[in-house]
Parts: sequence; C-alpha cells; structure tokens
Amino acid sequence: MLKIFKNLFVDEKEKELVNIVRKIHNTEYGMPFDIYEDLGVFIDTTNNENESPLCIMAYAYARRCIVDLMYLEGTTTNDIRNYNLSLFKVIQTNTTKKLDKKNEQEIIYFQEQAFNQAIKFLNSYNQHYNKLLFAKVAMILMSKDLEYVLFKIRNSYNPENRIKSHENTIEILTELDIS
Repeated sequence: MLKIFKNLFVDEKEKELVNIVRKIHNTEYGMPFDIYEDLGVFIDTTNNENESPLCIMAYAYARRCIVDLMYLEGTTTNDIRNYNLSLFKVIQTNTTKKLDKKNEQEIIYFQEQAFNQAIKFLNSYNQHYNKLLFAKVAMILMSKDLEYVLFKIRNSYNPENRIKSHENTIEILTELDIS
C-alpha cells in the first residue's frame, strides 16, 4: 500500500498511547523508571507535529503521573517533579491551542480523554495503576499529610529490592484514606 494512504486506514485505537509507546526498558531501577524511559523514547522519536494532540496530551498525563509516583517513592527529586509539572503545563497549553477549542466543555472533555488514555497506558504496565491510585497520589502531594505519607513510603523502600518496594508503595497508597 502506498505510504500516503497508510494513515487513512489506521484505526483510531491504534493511535492511542498504549498502542504506540514501545515497552523496551526493563532496568534494575524498577517499573516507574522503565515507564518514564519508555515515554522518553516515544517523545524523542516521534514527530510531535504529526502526532495527534490527544496522544501528546496523554503522554504528558502519563509522564506527570509516573514522576509524581517516583517522587513519593523517593526515586526522583522535587526539582525533577517541578520540571515535569512545568512541561505538563506547556504541553497542556500547546495542545489546547492546536485544538482551537472555544468551548470550555470541549476542552474539559479533551483533557478527560487524554487522562483516560494515559491511565490505560499506565495500566498496561501494572493493573494497580488506575485512576484511583493516581488521584490519591495527586491528593497526597497537595495534602497537609504529605510528610507523613513520604515518611511511610520511603521508610518501606529498599533500593536492593525495588520490585517489592514498589509493591509496598502501591499497597500503602491503596490502603490510605485521603479526605
């Protein structure tokens, strides 16, 4: 088939983040780091101008979620977290401009779709990566209980056994009652 017609026959599902980011990393640093690296390869090798705004926004949400989780575990710094938050805001502004949406409801719907696509992508790595988990992560980061949660998670974290430590993080987050 001629290359110029190829994109005409691509199913929209195939353009979702979960279907286009290659899972190539499996390092000793654990799953969150591997996801971060896989997302990095995707964004470095894709032509952002040709990628859909929805896919790029989903990338930004996935990156933000995973960096926030890494921060809670103590595997990245607050400076890196803040940098990623700034990057997220730039992508959010640029993708919204590309859409040329005038209606606030359309923008909200677009952001919800991007977030859902990001969660679907993250869930493909770990079934516990869902909306509730990342909502808790976001709430913790804005909570007055942040120091307590950081203490609890980071004291259970063992760099010698990152997989078990990450499982402990997920368990702690799942059991937390954030109000």
